[in-house]
Amino acid sequence: MRVRFGVLILTVSFVTIFFLYAFYYSITQSLGLNPIIGEVSFTLKEYQKIFTDPLFSRALIYTLKLSTIIGTLALMFSIIILFALFIFIEHPWMQNIFHTLRLPIYIPYIISSYMIFMLLMDNGFLQKSLSPLININFSGFINDSEGKGIILAYLWKVVPFFIMMAFPVLKRVHGHWNELAHLFQMNKISFFSRIILPLSMPSLLISLFIVVSYIFSSFEIPYVLGTINPQMISVYTYNIFTQGDLTERPYLMAMTIVLTLISIVFGSIMYYIYHKWEKNIKGWY
Repeated sequence: MRVRFGVLILTVSFVTIFFLYAFYYSITQSLGLNPIIGEVSFTLKEYQKIFTDPLFSRALIYTLKLSTIIGTLALMFSIIILFALFIFIEHPWMQNIFHTLRLPIYIPYIISSYMIFMLLMDNGFLQKSLSPLININFSGFINDSEGKGIILAYLWKVVPFFIMMAFPVLKRVHGHWNELAHLFQMNKISFFSRIILPLSMPSLLISLFIVVSYIFSSFEIPYVLGTINPQMISVYTYNIFTQGDLTERPYLMAMTIVLTLISIVFGSIMYYIYHKWEKNIKGWY
C-alpha cells in the first residue's frame, strides 16, 4: 500500500512540476522574455498584436461559430436519439444498438476525418454510389468556408459521446420511476420531457463543455476537412508554428494564454449553469 502511494505521489509530482514549468514558460515568453532571440525585457506587445491581428480575430470567430453550431446540434440530436432509445428500452436488442452507437468513439479523429473526406470528396464513395439514382455533388461539403464537412465529422464523433454519458441515467431512471409514471398516467413523451430529460441534463451539460473545449484545440478534422481561409484557431496556430520563425514564438504563447482564458471563462459559465440546474433538480425531487 505504501509503495503504491509513493508511486502515486511521485507521478503526481512529476506531472505537476512539468505542467507548472510549461505554464511559467508560456507566460514569460508571451510577455516578451525570449533569450534565444535576445529579448530579455517584459512587454505586452504580443497581446496587443493578438487583438489587432485580423487573421487571429477571424480564426477565433470562425472557431467560436463552428463550436457553437456543433455543440448545439450535438445536444439536439442526442436528446432525439435518447428519446428513441427510451421508447425501445425494453426490447432485448436495445443493448446491441447502444453498443453500435458507441463505435465512432473508438475511431481516432484523424481516421474519422479521412473517412468523411473519402465519402464526400469529388467522385467519392457517396457520389459514385448514388449517381445512378440522383444527380448530386457532395464535394461542397469538404474544404468549404462554411465548415460543413467539419460539422458532419464532429457530429459523427461527439453525438455518441453525449449518448454514452446520458444513457446510464436514462436506464436507471426508467427502472426506478417507471411505476410512478404509470401511477400518474404519464405517457412516454411526458415522462421523458418531465423526468428523464431534466435528470439527464447535467450529464449532457458536462458533455457539452468537454466537446466545445476539445474543439478549440482539436487539429486533425479542421486540417483535413477545412479551408485555407477562414481557418480554425488550431490550424492557424499550427501553420505559424511550423514556419519555424522563433520571433513568432512569443506571439504563439500569448495566443495560447488568451485561448486558455477563454476556456476558463466558458468553463465557469458552464459550471454555473450546471450548478443551478443540479440545484433545481435536487429541489424538484
